[in-house]
Amino acid sequence: MVKRMVTEDTSLHVIRSFRLPVFLIIAGVVISTLTFIITISLNVRELQRNFSHNAEIRFQAIERELSFYVAQTELVRQMFSASESVTKDEFEMFTAPIAQYPAFRGIAFIQDDKVIYSASGSGPRLLKRHIAALGREIKQDKPVIQTESFRGTKSLGIFLALQPPEEGVVLAVFDIGAMIQNTITKMPDQDNFSIFIYESKSQSPIYAYGEDEKADQLFQQAPELKNYTSIRRRSVYYYENEVTFDGQKLTVLLTPTSSYLSQAPGGLPWALLIGGLLLTGMAGFVTFNIVTQNMRVRREVAMKTAALSESEIRMRNIIEHAVDGLITIDEKGYIQSFNPACKHIFGYEAAEVIGCNISMLMPDPYQSAHDGYLKNYRNTGVARVIGIGREVEGKRKDGSVFPLDLSVSEVWIGEKRLFSGIVRDITSRRKADTERDQLIAELADSNVELERFAYVASHDLQEPLRMIRNFSELLENRYSAALEDDARKYLSISCDAAARMQTLIDDLLD
Repeated sequence: MVKRMVTEDTSLHVIRSFRLPVFLIIAGVVISTLTFIITISLNVRELQRNFSHNAEIRFQAIERELSFYVAQTELVRQMFSASESVTKDEFEMFTAPIAQYPAFRGIAFIQDDKVIYSASGSGPRLLKRHIAALGREIKQDKPVIQTESFRGTKSLGIFLALQPPEEGVVLAVFDIGAMIQNTITKMPDQDNFSIFIYESKSQSPIYAYGEDEKADQLFQQAPELKNYTSIRRRSVYYYENEVTFDGQKLTVLLTPTSSYLSQAPGGLPWALLIGGLLLTGMAGFVTFNIVTQNMRVRREVAMKTAALSESEIRMRNIIEHAVDGLITIDEKGYIQSFNPACKHIFGYEAAEVIGCNISMLMPDPYQSAHDGYLKNYRNTGVARVIGIGREVEGKRKDGSVFPLDLSVSEVWIGEKRLFSGIVRDITSRRKADTERDQLIAELADSNVELERFAYVASHDLQEPLRMIRNFSELLENRYSAALEDDARKYLSISCDAAARMQTLIDDLLD
């Protein structure tokens, strides 16, 4: 009956387990596909955020660069306005700082439509073209911005009138390409942006900077880009802002390059998709293998459970019939088990001691100090008795104290800590030890008597024997001729007997 129930339970478990790998495969494919789509979408959004952020930084840099050159021109104008008359030396002194900038192409001081002083730098013709293209008087206290193109170079002319305007006009000419490139090349990822500058009102192109293109060549090679609106329409996304100089506006348009947009898919989405599908396949394969082995495992578990139950019964029987006492306590010292051997040792029934503190089986001073030992071990981990066999004293139910041989070990059952102690009544052994010690003492007394006898034999017996032997040998040597044969014979026997007696005493002492 039990075997049938186990088989039915295993079959139901296998059927349920086969649903798991199928679900894993379907879920893995769906999740991998969604992850692929979401990752691409996130990459595109991240690229757009990065583009907008970096484009804003580049626009601000361009705006600062243009404003810087207008401000430098304004400083020159203020120098001229502050001076009553301008000499050639003063002109060179006033314009020397601005002529040091890389984008500088020329500067001139104009009065009554005539160039009074000029410094052409590397663009004298650009300077002349700006003067010729002005065609009107500067009557306002604001900068007039003018752009000119000459042999592929796009220049920016800044006209500033002195106060009063009749005193003259200061014209500074700068290479727009040099200004922009000087700004862009200072920043990382410069090839990720195309930059277009237009006059805001007329939308006429002024300057273009594109991927692998020199300044202004992008407009020449792609005429349709001169249409400001078409650039915005054909871009996936773009950044647009205006630079304002006292009412005059220049539009700055930044678009991502093809190399920047190619980063959108990236390798991560495909890696996630392929990795997800591979993991799904592996998970399905592993799960199917687990299902096929599950029945065998469950059968083995059932067999081992039965074996464990049998082992538990066997162990219980061993403990119950053990000659030595076996006591287990928890970490606070309360008795958890008390085998029958302990009953014969202490005189208590198991029901009388289980749940009580182990100190009830101890006489003083062990009884009062035991809880402190346990607490100290819990706090410090330093063992005084655990793992070490020792002789202690126990107290029986009748109050009598007797010697015990105690061995304590620490046992963990899951998260629960127990202490197991094996106790043995060693009263008989102590009695035997006492008798042995008494016998050893008696033997020691006998040894003392023997030593005393040896001393007497060595001193009190040796001396008379030595005198008897010496005098007997003296009589034999001096008066042997005067004695009869029987007398000589008896004298010789006396000498030999004394010699043998001395030899026996010497051997006994050795």
